Amino acid sequence: MSPGRANVHPLVSQPLDRRAVALRLLVAVGGTLVALGILSEGTPPAEAGTRTLAELIAPLAPGREVADGFVLALPHRGETHDIVLPARRSRGGRTTTVELHLLDRGTWRGVRTSAHYDIAWEQPRSTATQNECEAVTERLASVVRANDVRDEVPVDALTLAPDVPRPHIARALSGARGGRAFAIAALLALTTWALATLPLGGFWAGAFLFALGLALRVPHLDVPFVRDQDVQRLFTGHASLVDIFTGIGLRDRHPPLYFAVLHAAQLFGQSEAVVRAPAVLAGALAGPMLVLAAAVTDRKVVLAALLGLVPATSASFVAHSREVSSLPFYALVLTVLAMATVRYQQTGSRGWYSAVVASVVVALFTYYTAVFAVAALLCCLLWLGPTYGDARRALGVGLACGSPALALAAYTFVRDRGARLAAESRPSLAWGDRSVIGTAEAMADVVREALGPALVVAAFVAVTYALRRREGHAPIALALVLGSFVGIAGLAPVARVQPYYLLAALPVLLLAASWSPLPTHATRRLAVVATCGLLVSTTVADRAMANATLYTPDERAIAPDFAILIASRPERRVVTVAHYDMTLFAYYLGRASGVEVDYASLEARGDAFALRGTPYVFHPLVQTHDDGASAAGAAAALDTLVQAGPCLVVDRPTLPLDGVRERLQRCTPLGQGPDATLYHCAPDDVVDDEPAIDPATSVPETSSTGASL
Repeated sequence: MSPGRANVHPLVSQPLDRRAVALRLLVAVGGTLVALGILSEGTPPAEAGTRTLAELIAPLAPGREVADGFVLALPHRGETHDIVLPARRSRGGRTTTVELHLLDRGTWRGVRTSAHYDIAWEQPRSTATQNECEAVTERLASVVRANDVRDEVPVDALTLAPDVPRPHIARALSGARGGRAFAIAALLALTTWALATLPLGGFWAGAFLFALGLALRVPHLDVPFVRDQDVQRLFTGHASLVDIFTGIGLRDRHPPLYFAVLHAAQLFGQSEAVVRAPAVLAGALAGPMLVLAAAVTDRKVVLAALLGLVPATSASFVAHSREVSSLPFYALVLTVLAMATVRYQQTGSRGWYSAVVASVVVALFTYYTAVFAVAALLCCLLWLGPTYGDARRALGVGLACGSPALALAAYTFVRDRGARLAAESRPSLAWGDRSVIGTAEAMADVVREALGPALVVAAFVAVTYALRRREGHAPIALALVLGSFVGIAGLAPVARVQPYYLLAALPVLLLAASWSPLPTHATRRLAVVATCGLLVSTTVADRAMANATLYTPDERAIAPDFAILIASRPERRVVTVAHYDMTLFAYYLGRASGVEVDYASLEARGDAFALRGTPYVFHPLVQTHDDGASAAGAAAALDTLVQAGPCLVVDRPTLPLDGVRERLQRCTPLGQGPDATLYHCAPDDVVDDEPAIDPATSVPETSSTGASL
């Protein structure tokens, strides 16, 4: 065991005279003010807005035919800085779709283009024939070409709902592009450097990174949920702590610990902002935690602070820390585990021993994939030699204490067999047909998107230098990253894991770079710090400052709009074709009725569920993404429900249920979103040969409440 350091003041930089301190304070304050000035100068006026999609595709519009009977649905933003415009046609009881995409020119190759945009259709969500897809795409492309005669407006800056003004932060970030964005990022790096070199520099730099992280995460957290998973986590966290750790919390695909965090959050009420707040705080702490880890292990605080700008500002980190997600919390735990392991090896103190054990236990009870990270860390300590025997034993104790989480992981894997079968039969509707290699490639894209190519190369060089020196700090952090990578890729074909899970390990990758034993000569050290600052600046400019879609409405968040329509109707029976919609609509109808709801609020009544405290009864039709007999059974069940009296039906056209589609053609559409339609069905409905949704009676593209990510 290495001896502890004497007279350690980990957050204190080298002493400076008053003139140097004053100069650094001037640089920090001036850099921040100038960055804010540049940001404000580029903010488009609220009344001016930006170009609208409606102008670009006129005379086409949602509800109007494009070609061959295909009618545009409401557009929504995609996952790759694009706008998705679904076009659907119902004929003979069958609905076919062409999924159209609008992107900045040069994004995709070999597709139709206009002066500034790419226009294309994409599989697998396009179910029409290739000729039909080509005809619909050509019609849209011809319209865009005719209208695309103004100056370039990036796809991210196109307004989908001109009646809803974009938030100030969204307008500000959309205006920070090109040289302006790089200047802002460079000033942030300069401010961080100035603060990190002050007395108590680690504290001031960490506080600045925390404030910057909060500023990018806190605005407009009350946007509505898009996915049912967010509401499911809210419901589980609303249960009692006993039920979280012994009942409903054990039936999720993630361990129960984070649901206890959500339970504590909901002591302040039940809302979107409340349940997103824990992830926001954890995400804002990612940068300061790098500074703390470097400081307590006697490494370069300035370099760690500059690297901490990445998790504080990168759009990938910001986006996922604005969700109801345990990912940012898990990222903190991995960083603490790396820091505690190194510090325990340095000092041998009981406190750091307890920190190692606790970090392992908390990691296992937060994400099941943590076992791969811990196993890789054990292998790394074996590779580093016998001097790390005490740290290996601490990890072993942590694994033993966290073994109940491993048993839960095995139970979850067995219980999830039905979901795996659904994924195999309908990969586009479940989590996807992923291979090990395909998932590894997707994770490489996640790393590139989050860090930027330049910083990835710099981190690789720094870590390679550390491995060549067989130096202990950087390999320990790198092991956690590689273990996470291998675990996610290996589980992809058989479990519901996603490539973006690797984001939790990327702050540890940056920590490994800051722990690298880079040259210490003053001139060379200054060059390294300046280079990293430049790389961070480029990363911030490319990945965060140009991104304004994090705070703008997501048109797929149809539940609040549909809930308003449902609450205004006399019908109290709600049929959800997809079973998962029941939780989403139960939450918003419960809020409309002024009651807090969770799973216990859904009282089973045969195949139906009554929402306590409200007059609503839900009838979910389909329990899995299945076809054949299940589709026929769902259609028969729907017909039986309609014959019993008028009801409202929430349909998801992406589900392969042609029998249900045929029955719904005799119903009256009340509203339509990008991927859902609300119908009113009654026993005396008649068949309409050419049903269509009147845009004047459909739900607006967004409501005044906004939408979520």
